[in-house]
Amino acid sequence: MLSTSPRLNARRRVARLFAALLLLAAGGVGAAAQSADWPQWGGPERNFVSGAKGLAATWPEGGPRRLWSRELGEGYSAIAA
Repeated sequence: MLSTSPRLNARRRVARLFAALLLLAAGGVGAAAQSADWPQWGGPERNFVSGAKGLAATWPEGGPRRLWSRELGEGYSAIAA
């Protein structure tokens, strides 16, 4: 049976902890990069205007295709998607 020293075990734990923290930090950077173009309510200028390119200039007759719908009950709010 191989025995490992307590110091080696501690180094392995520290290395695993460091790797886990590095992965978490990388995930956080990716999430921040995705939301950086609309960082607050109403967009970057809070005017609800998107600077996205390639959007349709007009709607087709009858509006866009409905992707989903949901019955709403009574309340003081709206459904959020």
